[in-house]
Amino acid sequence: MGLEEAKRQMDWFFLLIHGPVSPGFCISLTPIFPRLFDPNTDIVQAHWSPFQKTPWLKPLLIDLSSWRTKLTEIEKTLDNQTEVVFIADFPGLHLENFVSEDLGNTSLHLLKGEVNVEVVSSQKNYSLQEGEKIQLPAGEYHKVFTVSQEPSCYMYIYVNTTEVALERNFTQFQELREKVQNGTETEPLPPELQPILEDSLENVTQADPIVEAFLHRQRRMEERQRRRNATLAERLQHFVNKKYFIFRRSLLMTCISLRNLVLGRPSLSQLAQEAYANMKEAAPQETAPQGPERSDL
Repeated sequence: MGLEEAKRQMDWFFLLIHGPVSPGFCISLTPIFPRLFDPNTDIVQAHWSPFQKTPWLKPLLIDLSSWRTKLTEIEKTLDNQTEVVFIADFPGLHLENFVSEDLGNTSLHLLKGEVNVEVVSSQKNYSLQEGEKIQLPAGEYHKVFTVSQEPSCYMYIYVNTTEVALERNFTQFQELREKVQNGTETEPLPPELQPILEDSLENVTQADPIVEAFLHRQRRMEERQRRRNATLAERLQHFVNKKYFIFRRSLLMTCISLRNLVLGRPSLSQLAQEAYANMKEAAPQETAPQGPERSDL
């Protein structure tokens, strides 16, 4: 993570301390994602007491508890290249979402309730009844309004085309690497593919991004295997080090927050440097480098 990324994270940090926060949805690849807070409430300014009921905290959708078994069955019917995200929402609320261009063949399937889907760019609206579905355009925003009197439950089904292509390249690299190592491949490799044999990018001036991602994945797999074969003492040491840096970072960020509340907000560059320095100290503990992350809706 570079300095610019640290600055972007600090923008959210400033918003939490100095600006209003009206929570909505943050979509990730979780089995089911219900709404936790009322999006019409600024939770920074809202009243809260441990002795009173919190009015802006949304209740659990216990009416949909019976769907968990059905959702698990739906997931089992999908192939390895297809991803699914389940959403539950309350009447009168809506979800605004963006379909990444990396996600092909994205569709929304309504499982329960009634919703209206608005494609923002074309300003077209579609009404969905229980059991119906709609194809969503990639690279565009859309909104899903729950118009039924009961909570809605729907799912996104999509294929991460970029990840599928990347896995195909990784498989080809692995097969080529094995052929060279066992002597069945006699043709010399081009310079841009030499790193897959050397497991290093030290002698490469401009590495191919796919080759670099392949090496990162190989190192993560080796690190995973090393940890799996580690002794009890090594596992304990890794666990203690990891927890130490987690609690240390939490304590430092809490101190920074309290300092800003008491003394006022310093410059953005100062806070970004403080956060980045803290991340750099914890970085040596993570020996496996991070490769490309999975795209989310």
